[in-house]
Amino acid sequence: WTRMTSEYLSGEQGWRGQRLLKLQDGSFIDLAFAVNPAYSQSLCDSWAGNPACTAFLDLIEPVSIEFGTVF
Repeated sequence: WTRMTSEYLSGEQGWRGQRLLKLQDGSFIDLAFAVNPAYSQSLCDSWAGNPACTAFLDLIEPVSIEFGTVF
């Protein structure tokens, strides 16, 4: 996660930050902040195939990915 955010996302225009939360049950929530919700999802979609993101993506079960909005 640290490599992904520092080597890839921090250089992307429109990206405003990212936080990784660990819940008591051991699961994680990755919060992506961008200029708008569509851009945030676009950034997440762009991780696939990016060398800086590969190790993080290998830890995620694809079926567990959900997108939402925080107000």
